Amino acid sequence: MNGLNQSSTTTARLAEQLPADSSGIINMSSPSGSSDSGSSGMIFPDLRTLYANFPSPGMGTTAKSTTALSKVQSQSSPLAAKSPVMSPSPPKKSPSSVACSGGGAITEESRQKTDLFLSQFQAQMSQMKSAMDELLMHKSNSRGSSASPAPIPAPVVVSGGKPRAIAARISKRAATNTGGAAAVPAPGSAAVTYQSQISTSNGLKMKIKKSPKMYKKRGPKGGKRGRKKRKDDDDDMDDFSDFDDEPPRAKVARSNASKVANDGREPIGWGDNLPENVLENIFSHGISDEGCIPFLVRVSKVSRLWRKVASNPKMWTHVDLSTARVKDVYRSERNLVYFLENRFFHAKHLNLGGWSSALTNGAIDVLVRCCKDLESLGVSSCQKLTGPNLKTITESCKCLQRLDLSAISTTYNTKSAASPAALIDAAEAMGSRMTHLSLANNCVASCTQIVQSLSDHCPNLEVLDLSNVTSPRRDTIAINVEHLQQGCPLVRILRLTNSDIMLSETTLKEQVSSPGFPKLEELSIAVDPKKCSGMDDGDLERIVKNAKKLRLLDVRGCGKISDSGLVRVPAWDLEHLYLSGCYATKSSNDGLELIVRKWRHSFKEIDFSWTPNEDAINLAISALAEQDSDSQLPPVKVLDLCGSSVSLESIKRALKTCVFLLSLNLTSCRALPRGMKRNYQSVEDVIVLREQVMSGKFDDNTND
Repeated sequence: MNGLNQSSTTTARLAEQLPADSSGIINMSSPSGSSDSGSSGMIFPDLRTLYANFPSPGMGTTAKSTTALSKVQSQSSPLAAKSPVMSPSPPKKSPSSVACSGGGAITEESRQKTDLFLSQFQAQMSQMKSAMDELLMHKSNSRGSSASPAPIPAPVVVSGGKPRAIAARISKRAATNTGGAAAVPAPGSAAVTYQSQISTSNGLKMKIKKSPKMYKKRGPKGGKRGRKKRKDDDDDMDDFSDFDDEPPRAKVARSNASKVANDGREPIGWGDNLPENVLENIFSHGISDEGCIPFLVRVSKVSRLWRKVASNPKMWTHVDLSTARVKDVYRSERNLVYFLENRFFHAKHLNLGGWSSALTNGAIDVLVRCCKDLESLGVSSCQKLTGPNLKTITESCKCLQRLDLSAISTTYNTKSAASPAALIDAAEAMGSRMTHLSLANNCVASCTQIVQSLSDHCPNLEVLDLSNVTSPRRDTIAINVEHLQQGCPLVRILRLTNSDIMLSETTLKEQVSSPGFPKLEELSIAVDPKKCSGMDDGDLERIVKNAKKLRLLDVRGCGKISDSGLVRVPAWDLEHLYLSGCYATKSSNDGLELIVRKWRHSFKEIDFSWTPNEDAINLAISALAEQDSDSQLPPVKVLDLCGSSVSLESIKRALKTCVFLLSLNLTSCRALPRGMKRNYQSVEDVIVLREQVMSGKFDDNTND
């Protein structure tokens, strides 16, 4: 019953949309309502009148339905008897129709004609629906299929005004959409159907998409799309996050010869033809230059073969996760555990600096379980690392030799890994395996006991970094250097920069019996003169005893070290010397000259900045610019004269002789002319300055 009522409502809406003339007759022959001799249309009574008086489903024939059928008889039977093509002029109402509307009996002939009209109308509506469905189907097939479209069947000619206009409009849209512009759903369209499209170009692929019934043009192809440009730094910053299990197929630029398809497969480049062992050797050179990050992450995006080789745990031996390329958002425990379990099986050098939130007890357990071959571990700035965690690492990693614990305890904390108990236990656990230890930028209590423990248990110690180490009470830290020299004779690098450290008093017998540091190559005892005075000549002599291999000496800010103490240094091939703010730059006129003449043949970098004595600095630069009898040029590459009283003539001699000079700092040099006092940090700048000075550009300039 409800379905019949709905069909009656649909018929009523269709009748309201169809145009009718003043006599209630609908002309289906042409949109304008007029017919010519070539048209084959029929004139039907007004559907609105028919529907208004048509009996409801399930009801018998009443007087109202009899009246409706009588009107049909009076309007259709005389016209249909004449000819199928009728004049558009409205017919006049006959007396029989009036009599029939008054309730007369319906004859068998009028009922048959009414049934004929209804069957013809239903047949034409079915033809219209079939034509519309075929047009829409042809349109969707021509857009989705890559093969040649099937021929479109001849459209069915629909007799009528509005239905034909609708069919013509849909046909025009179908032709337009298949030919040029793409179609998108109209914003107001709600009725959509789901269509499946099969693409046979690259195998069988099923695509499901929404295809709305109403479309609108989006515009011509090739329009600009708002694609977000990626910054250059994002490649480096997101390298760690992009290293997933299944990357997209990388697009590699190929030559024309390699673009030829091979058996229908996608062409490959030369990189996919290399054996895996060859790729491993190539990658090893890249790792030595750039490290596993970002090198392995970048090459893994080239192809599946390269990713397979780059994902091999054997390649991940030197991993530095402290680099700024790894964003803080990715430094989580979950990511760290994943890489420890899947990549770092063979890691020998692992730097986790800045991963404080990720180094939990669970991550430490995974670290000691997976990284059995670990030789170097850096946990700088990991302030959550505790003493028990450090003990677990030192006892479980049997190959561990290097330990970086810098900046893990900026304030005194007894539970920190930089506490005296934790460090003493680490020295005892590692023993002779420990070669490198960095405690820089920490607040350490009982530093004297820690150094003594290293002297007793770590005979192979080579690097000891105590830079910027403070005590909880901010007092001076005393170190027994003779005991350290006897227990750790292999020390190569000793850094005590900006630490208020003094050497403890020992007997003369202990100083004489001490072997010194025969393998010492780098010594830094620079201090801030505003905070402490630093060491003196006696302390320097005790530290550099037998240090004939010394290459770098930094005594900046040490106001008690004179030129005589520097000259007594036993090394003869010193390459880097930093004397800014040292007493040697102020003591005498010939002190700096003696220092330069001793190491002129080996100097590569000299810092004479803020030397106030004009005679001393000019004599030192003149000695540096002198040529030997064998015509050997000085190998100096970096010369810092910032704030000194050097003269223009000394600079001329230095530029003429020091041909290997790469950097020259003349900032704030009072004796130099204007336009010359700047920092020349590149080879090109130094060459331009040399040409200008030799051409006499600054000879006539007035000084400041």
